Amino acid sequence: MALRFFIIGGWIAALALAVAYLPPLAATASGGLDALIPANTPAASAEADAARLFGAPLDAPVLVVQRDARGMQKAALDRSVRQAIVPGLAAAVPLPNASGLIRGTREHDTTVITFLYFRPGTSLTAQTAGADAYVHSYLSYPSADVVGVTGPVPAEVAQDGIIAHYLGWVELFTVLAIALIVGVRFRAVGAPLVTLACAGTAYLRSPC
Repeated sequence: MALRFFIIGGWIAALALAVAYLPPLAATASGGLDALIPANTPAASAEADAARLFGAPLDAPVLVVQRDARGMQKAALDRSVRQAIVPGLAAAVPLPNASGLIRGTREHDTTVITFLYFRPGTSLTAQTAGADAYVHSYLSYPSADVVGVTGPVPAEVAQDGIIAHYLGWVELFTVLAIALIVGVRFRAVGAPLVTLACAGTAYLRSPC
């Protein structure tokens, strides 16, 4: 106990030197939806093979859904199938559940799913914006029955937006919770300050 001030002062000096001179920690995974899938799964290997053989993966990351449970108009179905390719897209492939085209479905002529393939290097935000532009440019007529844009890419973009919107509040309440719990447990002001200093240093040293 007699050396407590020297120990705390030494740790503060060590933290300051770490922030000033040590390199940042190695970057980790982005935390996106693709981080949930192991790289050695058959599905991931098949997607990599498809991208290598055909220049793009066979499963589209962005899809536009059109649906009318009572049945889409014949003109709307035909128009969806004949859509031109939007600039920036590698391909747009509409798949209607037309009678005789898809087996095993209980409905016919009620749904069109358009698979949107973007050129390599297109950002996730640009892909989502491109899907919205596709809907606005080609499917804005009343009988188009557009339900919305879906797929892993729009989901990840929406996830990032939600996290960014609430991140400040989450960080604030986390700091307050740490200060309250440690302060009450040790009945001291210095204990939560030291804990928060360690957490802040780790945050500064971690990659953005």
